[in-house]
Amino acid sequence: MFALLACASPLMADGLPASRVPDSFGVNVSGIDLTDDDFERMTELNVHWVRRGILWTQVEKEKGEFTWDQADAFVNELEEHGLGLVSPVAFGNTLYEPGQHWIGVRTEAGREGYANYAANLVGRYKDKKIIWEIWNEPNGSFWEPEANADQFMDMVDVAIPRMREADPDCTIVGPSLYNIGWPKAMAWLEVCLQRGLHEKVDGISFHSYAGRNTNSQPELNIQWHQELRALLAKYGAPEDYPIIQSEYGINVQSHEFSGSRIERETQQAQTVTRSYLIMLMLEMPVNIHYEWQSRTKSTRGDKGLINRDGTTAIAYDAFNVLTDLLDGYAVDRRLAGHDADDYILVLTNSDGHTRLAAWTTAEPHEVAIPVNHADAADVWDLLGEKHGVEVEDGMISIQLDHGPTYVGLGAGSVGETAAVDR
Repeated sequence: MFALLACASPLMADGLPASRVPDSFGVNVSGIDLTDDDFERMTELNVHWVRRGILWTQVEKEKGEFTWDQADAFVNELEEHGLGLVSPVAFGNTLYEPGQHWIGVRTEAGREGYANYAANLVGRYKDKKIIWEIWNEPNGSFWEPEANADQFMDMVDVAIPRMREADPDCTIVGPSLYNIGWPKAMAWLEVCLQRGLHEKVDGISFHSYAGRNTNSQPELNIQWHQELRALLAKYGAPEDYPIIQSEYGINVQSHEFSGSRIERETQQAQTVTRSYLIMLMLEMPVNIHYEWQSRTKSTRGDKGLINRDGTTAIAYDAFNVLTDLLDGYAVDRRLAGHDADDYILVLTNSDGHTRLAAWTTAEPHEVAIPVNHADAADVWDLLGEKHGVEVEDGMISIQLDHGPTYVGLGAGSVGETAAVDR
């Protein structure tokens, strides 16, 4: 199976994958060493990308001297298993800013040191399947003493030319924007766009956390995406300028969930799979789930597809169903003619087959969908339980709830219903 992953679809001209299942699917790995069991599970889940930084302080512990042993082993291990790497190029280093907090880069010496680190990093791994991400949430707590877009861009202006000199074909995204639904985040980003960030990187990356009471509503990304597109257009970016979600997850212990552990894990699974489907609808080439394995120190990090005891979470099982049923599919459109809270996505593959992914954010209810050239359809729930539905008078009826329901029409198709705006 590893060989199949290694032969995954080629990257697009900009170094980013196609916005389809599973080419765009990845997981964040924090604070753990991956084991053979992890790689076997990633293969089962059809993971294509792993997000993890090769941090400045890890490779340059003495000024001008780089130690690559651990990074080499990690990069080579991913390559052996057919996995691409999304790597934040971060954070600060007290070798260059003594007396300053290690997170930020604010001085000329820091910028020069960072650019040297970034260039050496990119040059060393120039033949690998890597997307380089400039920083991690610099508009939030990962730039201290306070977020400063001009300081960030001063660093970018020095580092990116050096990175492209080291590897003219490298793929760079940024700024790993925290909390896209936060007006303050968009104001921070606008300063960067005024200084041409979108002309320097190959795509804008963001994290779709939105604050209290909204992290379980990934559908809000549709509005935020429109606002981001409008902001990019204001500064001359083309309509198809790449946007990627490089981090999103929600804690099973979130106050937005209720009930037993199983009920909370189910709600988490519903939320994160809907998020991935929304990103496919918005044609994003990369979607990174945060995170692969839950943290062991506290429930605050309880976001993993793998639980702290090593068992798989319900979200793992839900993604397994999604990537299996929709393997090779991309979103063609969202059906109109239904309630605004209903999301019925039409997905197609290269063989001309059609599948649906459908859910509602309202109370569960039944919907009728027109279909062509089909006598019956297969229906799967969030966790893959299957049943059939008959076509009656050119319609099928399915039950919508808060987790995706999948419908297989084979060579059949959905009736000519107008699409709604993405």
